Amino acid sequence: MYEFGENVVIWSVFIAICLNLLNFGIFLFFSRGLKEKSNKSFITSALGGIGIRMFFILLSFFIVLKFLKIDKYSFIFTFFVIYIFFLVIEIMLLRNIGKKPK
Repeated sequence: MYEFGENVVIWSVFIAICLNLLNFGIFLFFSRGLKEKSNKSFITSALGGIGIRMFFILLSFFIVLKFLKIDKYSFIFTFFVIYIFFLVIEIMLLRNIGKKPK
C-alpha cells in the first residue's frame, strides 16, 4: 500500500478527479470519428465505447481502493459526483453528434 502522508483527503479527491478526466479524455478522443458513421454504426460504436470505458474505470476504481491508502469516503463521493457530471456532458455531446443534417 502506498501512503500519501497528511493530506489524504486532498489526494483522494485529486485521484478521483484524475480518473474521471482520463475517462472523459478517452471519450473525446474516440468520439471524433462518430459523426461520419451511419445510425446503426453510431449506436454500436457509442455504446461499445461506453461499455469498454466503464469496465476500465471500474477496474481502476477498485485498484485505487485496494492498493492506495486514501480516504475511501471522500474518494468514492468525489468519484461518483464527477462521474455523473461528465456523464451528463457526454450525453449532451453524443446527442449533438448524433443529429444528422437534413
